Order: sequence, then C-alpha cells, then structure tokens
Amino acid sequence: MHPSKVAVLTVSADLLPLLQEKGGGYSFVPHSEGAGGQATFAIVDGDAMLTPAVRREFPRRAVLSDGSDSSEGPEIRISRPLFVADPLPFIAMLERTFSAEAENARMQREVDTLSHVQELLGLNDTHTLSQRVTREALDILGLPFGTMLLHDPKVERYVTTFSDDPEHVEAGEFLPGVPPAMIQQAMSSDAGYAYQSPRSGLDGLLVLPIQIEHDLIGVIKVGVSATAAASFDEAVIPQAMRYIRAVTAILRNAYLLTRSRELALRDDLTRSFNRRFFEAYVEEEMERARRYKSVLSIIFLDLDDLKLVNNAHGHMAGSRTLQEVARRIMDAVRTVDKVVRFGGDEFCIILPQTDHEQATSVAARVREAIIRKPIPLGSDTEVRITASFGIASYPLHADTKDDLITAADAAMLLVKSTTKDEIGIARASSPHIFGDRKQGR
Repeated sequence: MHPSKVAVLTVSADLLPLLQEKGGGYSFVPHSEGAGGQATFAIVDGDAMLTPAVRREFPRRAVLSDGSDSSEGPEIRISRPLFVADPLPFIAMLERTFSAEAENARMQREVDTLSHVQELLGLNDTHTLSQRVTREALDILGLPFGTMLLHDPKVERYVTTFSDDPEHVEAGEFLPGVPPAMIQQAMSSDAGYAYQSPRSGLDGLLVLPIQIEHDLIGVIKVGVSATAAASFDEAVIPQAMRYIRAVTAILRNAYLLTRSRELALRDDLTRSFNRRFFEAYVEEEMERARRYKSVLSIIFLDLDDLKLVNNAHGHMAGSRTLQEVARRIMDAVRTVDKVVRFGGDEFCIILPQTDHEQATSVAARVREAIIRKPIPLGSDTEVRITASFGIASYPLHADTKDDLITAADAAMLLVKSTTKDEIGIARASSPHIFGDRKQGR
C-alpha cells in the first residue's frame, strides 16, 4: 500500500522538515507544489492560513492551534505544541479518520448515482433526460453552465438537447461550439476529455464526450470563465467522466430511439427520405435560415419517361431504375443535403445554407451523375434515363415553405413540358429555363 500523501500549509520553515524527519512513511508536500487533488488530507499551520480557497481545495484538513484561535469549522483541531512534540500518532489518527470519511463519501456517491440512474431510466423525454444529466455533471464539476449536444441522424449533425449557457450559439455547425481538435483530443487521450483553460481574455472550454465504444453519440460542452477557473479543481473532471459513463447506456437508448424514428422517415424502396420527413425538415430549415439570416434552396427533379421503362421492361425494372437513380443522387450531394422521394418518380433535394447559384451547380452535378452511364437491369439489359430539374431558393424566390415548393415545382414542370433533361430556376414573376449544356458545367 502506498503511503498517504499529506499536504502541508505553513509559513514556518521548521514544520515541513520536522514532519519529513518524524512522520514515518508518510509523504509530505508543501502546498506550493499543488497537492490539492492528490493529498489524502492537509495539515494547516494556524487559522491565518485557512482561507476560503484553502477550504475549497482541502475539504479534509487538520488545523494546528496554539489555543488562542477562535475560528470554528468542520476541520479537526490539534494543539500545535503537542503535535510538534510527537506528530506520528496524530498523523496516523488523521489518516484513519479521513480515509474512513473518504470511503463513506465514495460509497454514498455510488448509492446516489444508482438512485439517480434509476430515476433517469423512467424518463422518455430527451430534453428532460439531457437536462438532468448535464446538471448532475455540472454539480460534480462545480461549474454553473453547460450544454449537451446529441447526434441526430435525421439531420446528420449534433444538435442541442439542453443548454443553460448564455454564451452557447446554435449556428447550424456539425458540432456547435466545439473545436474539432478538442473533440479529437478528448476521444484519443487516456483521460477521455479535453480541457483548455482561460487565456488572453478568452473563456476556457471543457469537452466531455459521450461515447459508445468508438462512436461519438454526444458531447457535454462546458464553458469555463476566468472567474470560475479561479476556484475550479481539475481533479474532479475524472469523477464527472465516471458519472457520464455510468449514464451513457441510458443516453444510448435515447439515441437508438431517435435512430429508429429516423428509419420511419425513410422510403422503403430507395432509402431516401420520405414525404413525412420532407414536411417537417423544410419547415425546420426555413426557420433556421430566418433566424440566422441564411439561405435555403430546394431542387425538384422528375425522371423523364420512366413510364417507357415500365412498359418495355416491367415495373420491377422501373423500381430498379428508381433505386439506382436515388443512389446516384445521394452520392452526388453533401452529407448535410437531404434527398427525398417526393412521390412516384419525383425527388427533392433540400440544400441548407445554399443559394440558387450554388444549387444550380448541385443540380448540374446530379444531372451528370444520372446520365453519365446506363442503368443495368440485368445481364444483358440496360436503360438510360434523364430528369427535369427545378430550383427555388429562400428568400429570393419565396418566403414560406408552400411558396418555395410551388416555385421549384413550377420551374421543374416548365422544363418537363418543353425541353426535358435541363435545369430551370424560379423567378419572382415566372420560372426561367437555362440549359446547363448551354451554360457549361
């Protein structure tokens, strides 16, 4: 068993050498070496050294008194002359007392954690669950504000499920407010977290990952101001991480439930999103674009003459064609862009933070992916298919969801009824067709 480490807080030049000489196998370190998170307990040489910071740093402490001190507190008080005369029996007594106290506190924490986990198991609301877990972690850390971000498969990014941090901003980032280097450090380090202390007028940041094996399902992000950092003990971070690991299974169930809901929003044939997803998601993205004064575009595309494929090769061939077209569309767009089977042989691509010019480039790329090579239907059968495209953007062409859909649909229908296999862009007055063969790609 390793000897206990005892912190010694004194202005006397004689006390530390005396303890090192007469203190048996104990390890004594001066407070200046920062033993707060490592020492079993502290010996404080007089009430003059018992500052609020020392009380916070050393909850288990003994104060040496000459009999004239009048301060009262939870610490053990020992006559300094008696202690100096023969310190070893006192130190052994303090170790037994404080070790038993620490063990009782540890057992009580485990009981409290089990009780807390039991309560969490009864929650089925993600916001309430996130709030309870975040606040418990903050209580352990002794910090006031925090944010939980959980992965949302529907939008394929991490979204805020709870925050009481006035500095937290939800700006549509993949992992809002968390530098990629910090999350990489947190996931790769043995410590299991990343902490950057305040510097040069900037607040610090603590990143606590929520992981299932190597999969990051969420993050608790805690801002640490310079004021909070003055009393923040980094030694409690591992305790907070142990708590997070204890409740990860519950958060995982919430995550899996979210994923199962997401599967209900997929089209069975093409695995693109379905109409139910479309209605909710476009509304959410338009609200986000309004809030952050951003842009949003949608592309409607309708396959040209899929009916001829059905007539010539049967409906199974038509379904195979739809599956392959959907795959090519999804491969041609970004992860944040959502591909929806709007109905029949019509698809919609939702493009967050994308203006009409950028959307035109996306449509040209999708068109090229569709027509680049034939679609195989069997060992000796293949077909070629084209599509008509219509683009509308918020706020340029419409400021409501229904008007945006109408504008994109009208632009697509104009292409469909005239040239086919081209890209149309909505206008305030009427749709406008330009052939991307004329514009170049």
